[in-house]
Amino acid sequence: MKKLLSYLFYLSIAVVAIQSCTPEDENNNPTLTGPVVSFITGNNNISDDAIVTRNEYFKVVLSATKGTAGQLKTFEVLADNVPLDPTKMKINGTTAASNPVLLFAPDIDGVSNYAVEILASSLPDTVTYTYRFTDAAGNKDSEVIDIYTLGTSVSTVSNLKVYNTSSPAGYLGSVDLINGVTVAKGSTAAQLEDYGVQSTTNNTWLMRFLERNGSNIRTSPNTFKFDSVLFAEDIKAAYDLGADSPNNDILMVKDLVFLVNQGTKYFAVKVNDLFVTANDNLDYSIISIKK
Repeated sequence: MKKLLSYLFYLSIAVVAIQSCTPEDENNNPTLTGPVVSFITGNNNISDDAIVTRNEYFKVVLSATKGTAGQLKTFEVLADNVPLDPTKMKINGTTAASNPVLLFAPDIDGVSNYAVEILASSLPDTVTYTYRFTDAAGNKDSEVIDIYTLGTSVSTVSNLKVYNTSSPAGYLGSVDLINGVTVAKGSTAAQLEDYGVQSTTNNTWLMRFLERNGSNIRTSPNTFKFDSVLFAEDIKAAYDLGADSPNNDILMVKDLVFLVNQGTKYFAVKVNDLFVTANDNLDYSIISIKK
């Protein structure tokens, strides 16, 4: 009996040893993988941390490969770990209806040229954007970038009095926009000069500003609001959209806003008010300047 038990004991050890040496069938216990996401470079696509223009769209292009765990299910964009407002993002040129975006065939089997455009912050800021694909099993993979928006705060000169240049000596009718002061007629520091009266025999004040020393006057686009502009770059952007004022001058009316360029400098000017006097040429405008 002892011999039989000993035989059975050694037989069981041999069976276990043989089983432990038998390769495991991979299909019985597979290692499931999730999606793999990456940026696609080229064609001015952003694929790393970048500085972009405020309040304009920037674009990334993504590829996403499904893993063995299941098909792709959703795509989402997070801004500083908060879901981005879908109205500020476009997928392949179309405004997103939601965020996350539910994926359908053929995208559920992977995407290779997934273009995502995002409206950058309207303020100087640093925002971390996460581009995330999730599969049906809940596995996720992401690409992350930091987007910087810059802005130079405007400086403002308010309620500067500019006289009719036909005024008596000492009443200044030209404007040095750079320093925000009035200067004498003919000054090389001026970018604007009041036109003065119609003629030596007609004291009618013409209420016009002339370009001076290489400056250029443009009308402002309707979207430009002088009182709300905060950054110098927005003045230049408005100037680029504006139209040159004919005859190298502009007629002043109350609340008129116009734009001026001289070299690399850009200015926004608002006519706050106009005051006409009788027969003494002491007429004047009140203007504000942002630069």
